[in-house]
Amino acid sequence: PQVSVPLGRVSAEKIMTHIGAASSAVDFSVPVDCDGQVRLDMVVDGAGSPNASNGVLPLTAGGATGVGIQLLHSDGATPVVLNEAFEVMAATVVGRNDISLAARYIQLSESVVPGVANGVAQFVLSYR
Repeated sequence: PQVSVPLGRVSAEKIMTHIGAASSAVDFSVPVDCDGQVRLDMVVDGAGSPNASNGVLPLTAGGATGVGIQLLHSDGATPVVLNEAFEVMAATVVGRNDISLAARYIQLSESVVPGVANGVAQFVLSYR
């Protein structure tokens, strides 16, 4: 399913003041329907990522620069390492399961140019 995560408007002057500065995390979930109890792993595709080990997705072209979108685990603080599988559920339930994550804007360079800051992530799930 497609999941939209509105991160809201962020002031480059007030929040993006140094490399690594970040907006507040926004919680979201990815719904998954399962037919049985299985272990569920996920990989987030990080193609084009400026910093995959820190969970930073690139922005779509034509908008803000100097920032990225950082994906976080459900604790809202630990980055999701892109392109690496991680366990999201040890045992799913039959029916709907929600994978809890969070996202926020993060400053990547000294200079930030305000503008639209959208990104796209592809989630690849593995059942075991």
